[in-house]
Amino acid sequence: MRKNSKTGGLKERILKVADLYREKGEELLLKLLSGEGGLERGITTYDLHRPGLLFAGFREYFPQERVQILGKSEIAFLSTRSDRSQRRIARELMSKGVPAVIVTNGREVPSAFIEFGNRFNTPLFVTSLKTTNFSRKLTGYLMEKLAPTMTVHGTLVDVFGVGLLLTGKSGIGKSECALDLIQRGHVLVADDVVKLVHYPEGTLRGSSPTEDPHIRHFIEIRGVGLVDVFSLYGIQAVREDKQVEVHVELVEWTKGLDYERIGIDEKFSDFLGVKIPYLLLPLNPGKNIATILEVIAMSYHLKLKGFSQANIFENTLLEKLRQGKDEP
Repeated sequence: MRKNSKTGGLKERILKVADLYREKGEELLLKLLSGEGGLERGITTYDLHRPGLLFAGFREYFPQERVQILGKSEIAFLSTRSDRSQRRIARELMSKGVPAVIVTNGREVPSAFIEFGNRFNTPLFVTSLKTTNFSRKLTGYLMEKLAPTMTVHGTLVDVFGVGLLLTGKSGIGKSECALDLIQRGHVLVADDVVKLVHYPEGTLRGSSPTEDPHIRHFIEIRGVGLVDVFSLYGIQAVREDKQVEVHVELVEWTKGLDYERIGIDEKFSDFLGVKIPYLLLPLNPGKNIATILEVIAMSYHLKLKGFSQANIFENTLLEKLRQGKDEP
């Protein structure tokens, strides 16, 4: 297999605690108790941590880059400690430079944590949400905000449930292909510019970088102007995002162009560290690109089930040749 690399690697993203509080504070029922001076601290990972082992004296491993969660167990443990021990634990945790400390279940927070939160400018919050529910919501939000992103010039369409990313030079016909597919009942995700997001589970999703829902599903057709896909074709013709599964590059056919003839030699594109199948599709007058893109999508489904048309053809041909040699 040959790799067709199209982009670079991952870039670390940072979310300020202040942005978390502003954007999700109401939904997560967060109340700031102390450490307001540290709201500009950055969160760099979606992983959360419960510092129970630190409270018990185990200091060999402590992920200080994570948001710290104090649930029912941690608060119950603290209630068994003396005031002096609580102050020692609070000082140790709040001085480590963690992004934030959040107490769940609406538990009463020991005063020492409030005191040292202000002293070391470590944001200390409390929420009435239960630990599991709160952690799930916060992790999902952080995964979305911290996921590496990039934008590419292209068009993303959902064809038979397969996300096809169409790229090629300006004017090659990407938007026209998308419009033809929409008329066949397929779905537009984004045109002209596609925002790609690499999620932690290794999936690549694409969407329009435009936040305004009133303009994100327009297509520009040269000689015609802007076409509002949602207004013309209805809600079934558009979607907000889609996993990107195949990259198809449209190019003008020229003599000597190196393109795949059989389909055995697979190539891949690399977007944000995620590899997806890559196809170079030469264009010439009279070629029905929409039909070919439908075939690409259906072939992808077959490959997921372990059925490769090119390999079957090759194996059949080799078997025929072997049988011919074996005949007297």
